[in-house]
Amino acid sequence: MIEQESSNHQLLTEMVNRFLAWPLPQSVCADLCATDSNYRFPRSGTNLLNVYEATSMLEHATAPTLAEIERLTREDELHWKTRRTLLSERGNLRAELDYFKSEASGQVESLDRENTRLRAALERAEAKLLRAGYLCCGECGAWLTTAMIGWHRCNEAAPPAETKA
Repeated sequence: MIEQESSNHQLLTEMVNRFLAWPLPQSVCADLCATDSNYRFPRSGTNLLNVYEATSMLEHATAPTLAEIERLTREDELHWKTRRTLLSERGNLRAELDYFKSEASGQVESLDRENTRLRAALERAEAKLLRAGYLCCGECGAWLTTAMIGWHRCNEAAPPAETKA
């Protein structure tokens, strides 16, 4: 707050200095109100300057301040325009992300359904093999007939010699 008061004081000082430095036009001269401290009517405003001269003097005194205000206003507008653009872009990116999430979610659900379907098919195939008399090797998972169990590679035994009858 003190910094703002300091910058306000500097601004006011600059405006006062510019006012005092403003060259008076030829038409300016003192009126009775300005020269008589016991003037019978309230002393307010001035008759020293006409409206055009007063406008010129205020433009001169406030020109840097008004230029700074205009610059800041343009920067602020640019800031808000940029902010609106960024917010809009963020909204677009969010929408795209949500779309991709829903697509990915749909694909994951599809893959889960396919996985479930394949597991069920595998379980049905295993059940058929068991009913047909095959056994599953506990070490490697191979399906073997009872005749193959003795020489299966997990047992490291050679296949039985063929006997000729």
